[in-house]
Amino acid sequence: MVESSHHNKTVASPLVPTPLHGTKRILLVDDTQENHMIVGAYLHDLPYQIRFALHGQEALDIYQTERFDLVLMDVIMPGMDGMETTRRMRLLEQSHGWPRTPIIALTARAMKADEDACLAAGCDLHLSKPIRKALLLEMMENLSYPMEDKQKEDSSSPVVINWQTLLELQEESKASFDHFLDRFRQQMPQRLVAIQQAWQQKDSQLVETTAHKFKGLAATFGADALADGCSQVENLSSPQREEKMEALLANLARQIELYTQTLEMEGKSRLAQLD
Repeated sequence: MVESSHHNKTVASPLVPTPLHGTKRILLVDDTQENHMIVGAYLHDLPYQIRFALHGQEALDIYQTERFDLVLMDVIMPGMDGMETTRRMRLLEQSHGWPRTPIIALTARAMKADEDACLAAGCDLHLSKPIRKALLLEMMENLSYPMEDKQKEDSSSPVVINWQTLLELQEESKASFDHFLDRFRQQMPQRLVAIQQAWQQKDSQLVETTAHKFKGLAATFGADALADGCSQVENLSSPQREEKMEALLANLARQIELYTQTLEMEGKSRLAQLD
């Protein structure tokens, strides 16, 4: 079954993925319509529904409102290439708590370095062009699809930014909001350093106190995943600290990065509602 994205675009609530029912849905992102036709022909009689996008920005627009079982991503495209599109898709998943959708990179470049670059960007597999039906189907059959995998992380896990919390803060603080938010963004790395220094000094009480304060501040600014990470640091029992603390601190650094990136990507449109 083929569903074109070039006409009659699906209308859905912003950033609310459309749930899947039955047939697996595939998003094919490729700037060459001939490749759309070829892949469409390969999958015509199989239980897959294909949605087409001609470039990265179109793919992101679709991805924000519709849920897919699989993305086939052309790497070399004008404008936003496939690797940047993949990175932004992964950021959307993390910031909204969506399941991680498998992404297969499609490229005529078959060197090991090219494959490694695709995987580093967030792709799960790499398929060299020209696309062969048998190999494509084999890859698709061996994938673990998030909508069917019962071992996947629950989608109710903390989001990177709780926009409702941030909107309420914006409404309550009015003209001071931008100053407060900028100050929080500047302080996040400093507060992480304070926790790291307390840990290096083996001062458990200071680790707990510093993480607790950071947790409260993060929650105030809608940084739910960051607040959850601080809570894990704060409540880590003594026997587990040597084993797990470094990983938890690395997670805090990652959550700070995700919060900043998500705010840059979506903040202007999401927070403009009260202008």
